[in-house]
Amino acid sequence: MKDSSRPLDSGRAVLLLDQWYPHLPPNWILLDPDQPGGRAYTEIIADDYSRCGFRFVPLVRKANEFTCALDVLFLRRGHPSDLIVSGDLDNRLKTLIDSLKIPGECSELGSAVPDADENPFFWLLEDDSLITGMRVTTDRLLTPIQDDEGKWDVEIIVHATVVNPGCGFR
Repeated sequence: MKDSSRPLDSGRAVLLLDQWYPHLPPNWILLDPDQPGGRAYTEIIADDYSRCGFRFVPLVRKANEFTCALDVLFLRRGHPSDLIVSGDLDNRLKTLIDSLKIPGECSELGSAVPDADENPFFWLLEDDSLITGMRVTTDRLLTPIQDDEGKWDVEIIVHATVVNPGCGFR
């Protein structure tokens, strides 16, 4: 990110998320599709979160009582402590968190349209209120600058731990 006013590319933020699709447990993906009228569970969820030409499947939703904790590794060129000196950490983290929840308005997507293989489109959060913890670590980005990168671009690695706090209280 060059500065805190530049929006985070949400597509990059969830790039690895839709690679999760083949690894989801079969009982999460299918809701008895062999029965008449049976549909994939993901299709039902995607229909519920259809907006702006996308059919979103948030993996952490209020309906399934999941929450998540985030462990963020913020890699940038320069000294790790420069993150706070050279930019507004609060705004950068807010931008990151906003990119992990499904968009509330079409304007948040800019001109993005789903590719053919992005139907449904897997996303991490239904809403950012489902984040129950967050740890942020800053460190140096040691890779050489690529042609399509700027000096102030950052790499962000997010590890989400999903929990179901209600599972033991039913």
